[in-house]
Parts: sequence; C-alpha cells; structure tokens
Amino acid sequence: RVGGPARYPNVETTTMVNIASGNVVGDNLWLWRADHTAAGTTTPADNPCQTGMNITGDDVTMYGLAVEHTLKDLTSWTGEGGSTYFYQSEMPYGVDQKGWGDAGYVGYRVGDGVKAHKAFGVGVYHFFRDYVVTCDTAIAVPDALVDSFHSPLAVFLNGNGVVKHVINKLGGETKSDGKGGAIVATYCGGGPAPGPSPGPSPGPSPGPSPGPSPGPSPGPSPGPSPTPSCNVGDTVTCPGSAATCAGNQCCPDASTCPSASDDFSGCSQPKTVDCTKGALSWILA
Repeated sequence: RVGGPARYPNVETTTMVNIASGNVVGDNLWLWRADHTAAGTTTPADNPCQTGMNITGDDVTMYGLAVEHTLKDLTSWTGEGGSTYFYQSEMPYGVDQKGWGDAGYVGYRVGDGVKAHKAFGVGVYHFFRDYVVTCDTAIAVPDALVDSFHSPLAVFLNGNGVVKHVINKLGGETKSDGKGGAIVATYCGGGPAPGPSPGPSPGPSPGPSPGPSPGPSPGPSPGPSPTPSCNVGDTVTCPGSAATCAGNQCCPDASTCPSASDDFSGCSQPKTVDCTKGALSWILA
C-alpha cells in the first residue's frame, strides 16, 4: 500500500507493481493507495501514486487482483496473452474533471496494440467524493478484445458524477438515481452466452403448462415476474429464472432486464418481457 494508517510525509511512488517478465502468476494481490488514514480522509496530494499494476510481460495471469485509488489508470496491461480471473478496483475519491475525466483514465486498461487478452469478472467502482466527474468508460480495451471480457461491470457507490459505459462504448451508465444505494451496470455481450439457449424466447415453459404452444397467452407462461407492471429501475424477476435484476442490467440468459429503460443496449439480447409499459408485456420473437 501507499499511505496510512497515519499521515506520513513524503510517502509516494509512481507504480506499486511492475511486471516485465513473462509467465508470471499473481494470486490475491490488493494494491491500495490510502483514501483515508486514522486521522481522516486524504486528497490527491497525499501519498500520491500514479498506477497500481503495470504489466508489460507476456502470458501473465492474475487471480484475485484488486487495485484502488491511484491517480491515473489503476491497471495498465500492454503485455500479450494476459488473463485476469476476478478484478476489483475503485477510482480515486478526490479527483476532479480535469485531472481524471478529461484525462480519460480508467480502472482497467489493455493497450491498443495488444492482440490477445481475456478477463473474467472485472469490476470497477466509483465514488467521486469532492467533485462532479464524468468518465467515458470504466474499462478500456481494443475493440477486438471486448468479447474476451466475461461479465464486466461498473458500480456507482456514492458521491458525484457518472461513468457512461462499462467497457469502451458498451454497457449502461452508473450514477445516482436519487434514491440512495449502489447502482450497478453490466455488459453481457462478451464471451459465450451464459445460458444454453441463445434466443430471446421465454423458453420451454418450466411450469405445468398444458401444452407446448408458443402462443402469447400470459397465463402459465414461464415469466415469473411477481408484479404486472413496474417502474424503470425496479427490482424484478428475470423471465424463466429465479434470478432478479434492476433497471439497466442483464438477466442470466443475456436478455435485457424487464425494468430496464428503453434506451439501454448493454445486453446481447433484447427484453423478452417489458413491465415498464403499465401492464405486463410479453415480447415474442
């Protein structure tokens, strides 16, 4: 870590970990620039650190990597053939629009020239405590590698500002909804479909439906949504699943959540059920 538990003078570094060798395996690393001390919160001038993890070596693998609060890209990866299995990061608290949003810094960056990289469960959180900050994206990778990212997500925790997209220009935005609490956005277009059925059809009727007819009868069809209508952002049940979703999120079958806004396009499949129209609406392919 850089900084904490007390305010020590002249505590700073440029990068916490540099990996230039190939075939390195990292397991359970937490790289933390102190966002607070025992005496209270810190500012960007306190215990500065630019980047947490910088990887230039090839075929590096990370299991359980966490990087928090650095003042530029939290993780920068320019080596070929890298892979990450679970990643958590939180953007710095005290930065402003010029120092962060306009500079285009992100929580996880793969260099423009990289040809092969895969990642599973990359999450980037933000709590812009002091200033309103707008960021284009939480994760930045070459467009050809987007499908190599499985289940990336962005999370608004608290504070000010917005992150517009999860990865590149894909996935919904994360910002306060005025109700309090965290706001999560995911992008489900990367990698293979999480379920065995790639189509948006409500499915083969897991309930005791008397017949296989695919007609639009809303009676015994498999959508278990507990309410006939909803508002955008409400927590509802995903069609054909016991899983729940809320607003601009994706269901386990990669379909769009029934309570998502009309302009949300972060899932690889459209809504199969839309409960935001005042009455439950089944959308038949």
